[in-house]
Amino acid sequence: MCEAEDNFDIAVEADECVLLAADVFDLIRNIQDPEKPDTLEELQVVYEKGVTVTPLSEDGDYNIRIEFVPTVPHCSLATLIGLCVRTKLEQNLDRKSVV
Repeated sequence: MCEAEDNFDIAVEADECVLLAADVFDLIRNIQDPEKPDTLEELQVVYEKGVTVTPLSEDGDYNIRIEFVPTVPHCSLATLIGLCVRTKLEQNLDRKSVV
């Protein structure tokens, strides 16, 4: 491949990561908080810039990283929130994505 084609592949890959990150955020934004009647997005526990996607291989495998901030630093339900997010993604994304 020539250099121009390499740059095009990198740009396409970056676009795919941005689109996948947006899809991931759409999946998790409406998860209900375990203690409150609000969603994780409404409580600002999850936010769009906290979702990052990076390619793992040329086969379409991706690493998905989600940063979330519990409403209080000592939140006893942070593990449950993380599990809810992971379960939601595992149920809705293909197996090529690693969360």
